[in-house]
Amino acid sequence: MTDLNLDNDELMHLAIHYSEKGEHEKAIDYIKTVLKNDTNNPRAEYFLGAIYAELQMFDKAKDLISRSIKNGVNLITADFQLGLLYATSAEPEKAIEAWKPVREQPESNPLFLFQRGITALLQDRFDDCINDLNEGIKLNTFNKQLNVDMHGVINTVNEKLQATPSTNTSTEEKLKAGVSKGDSILLSAYKKKSYEE
Repeated sequence: MTDLNLDNDELMHLAIHYSEKGEHEKAIDYIKTVLKNDTNNPRAEYFLGAIYAELQMFDKAKDLISRSIKNGVNLITADFQLGLLYATSAEPEKAIEAWKPVREQPESNPLFLFQRGITALLQDRFDDCINDLNEGIKLNTFNKQLNVDMHGVINTVNEKLQATPSTNTSTEEKLKAGVSKGDSILLSAYKKKSYEE
């Protein structure tokens, strides 16, 4: 990238623009320039972490989003995203800890319902998971892509449940018969999403 003599706000707007167009390399380049200019910019750290998450570079994403929260980004979406990254990395205890601020939101907040649903998934409570994710999707009018992701999780859970013996068995008994644990279902949904795009 050439030096365009732009301030950090202009660089961030360009990064967002290129990210929305799917031109992640340019977006990353602009954000890294912001972070060179201001090494303590939690907004830029969070946005770069979110791009890394989209690119499935989960370790970098966790590091950056965690740092952005410590540096005061103060976005409930950052807390949610960090918990989701831990959940997809099979670190359920860290996910639950990261979601503490999300759990303090009202039940009318879709992020509250999404974290509760994913927590239920991590605890292999599949029916609760599906119910909470569906409720969150109904309430979520601000982030359509997140609804797509949650639908992907629901579909993966349903596929796993249908792949088990269809006798009159409880969800718990189906798990014993070979249904994948919640953390692998979540990661499977994300991997599947990336291949279908």
